[in-house]
Amino acid sequence: MQITRVGMFLSVAFTLAAVSNIRAETFNVGGAINWTINPNFNYTVWAKNTSAMVGDSLLFTYNAESHDVKKVTAEQYATCDEKNYLELWNSGADTILLNSSGTWYFLCSKPQHCSLGQKLSIDVASSRSKAASSPSPSPSSTASLLPSLLWMITLAAIVVSFIVNVQVYPTVFRRLVVNVHVSTYV
Repeated sequence: MQITRVGMFLSVAFTLAAVSNIRAETFNVGGAINWTINPNFNYTVWAKNTSAMVGDSLLFTYNAESHDVKKVTAEQYATCDEKNYLELWNSGADTILLNSSGTWYFLCSKPQHCSLGQKLSIDVASSRSKAASSPSPSPSSTASLLPSLLWMITLAAIVVSFIVNVQVYPTVFRRLVVNVHVSTYV
C-alpha cells in the first residue's frame, strides 16, 4: 500500500514538472527597438516571429510624450483610422494581457505614425500547440528549456528505477517502508 502511494506521489511530481514549463510570456513589442518609428524596423515581421497565446502579455515601451498605443479593429488598422478606438494606453510602459485568441490590432495615433509603420497586428493562439506553427523560438528561449528537460528526464529515470526495483526486490522494499513507517513514530 505504501509503495503504491510513493509511486503515485512520484507520478504526480513528474506530471507537475512536465507542466511547469507551460507558462505565460511577456513579449517586448519591437524587441530592442521598442514601440517607435524606425524606417529600418517592421512590426509585421516582428509579430510573425512571435508565438503569442492566450495568457501572454505584450509590453509596449515608448516615449509617452511622442507615442501612444490604441487597440483598434482590423478595418481601422488597415486604414490607420484611430478614431473610435477600442482601448487606449499612454503611460510609456504598458502591459497588455492577451486574454482571447484571434488577431489583435494596435497602432500609434500620433499624426502620421501609423502610416509610417508604427502599427502591429499579432495572431494570438489559444494554446502553445497552435502557436508552435510559428517559427521556432530564439536560441535563448530554447536554452532556458534545457534545465526543465533535464529535470524531467532525471525524474523519469528515478521513477522507472523505483518501479523496477520494487518488482525485483519486493521484500527489501517492504522492510524499508515498514522501517521508515515505524521510525517516524519512534
